[in-house]
Amino acid sequence: MLEIVTTRDHNDIQSLYYIHRFTRASIARLYGLSHQRILRILDNKAMSIADTECLLCGLEEIVDPFYIDNNDNNNSPQNVIMLCEADRRRIRHLQMRRLRLPL
Repeated sequence: MLEIVTTRDHNDIQSLYYIHRFTRASIARLYGLSHQRILRILDNKAMSIADTECLLCGLEEIVDPFYIDNNDNNNSPQNVIMLCEADRRRIRHLQMRRLRLPL
């Protein structure tokens, strides 16, 4: 079976796994790929999540790493995403709002 996967698909698969916490099996079913192909895509360090466009809106201007846990020293793929300034402010606002909400 021929499995054609574009660069955009690579990035989407990696964001589904690292950001949205999809399982490898569910990603394989979603894209119609083998489990081995998904593992190769996720293990490929050279093809990490794109650092030239915002993960949320796709804007290709001025994107910087955003640390989900606010710890600049934690460079794990699950903690770092690339965001434009507008989305960065939006996420920070949601994080602060969540902290202020009573349980």
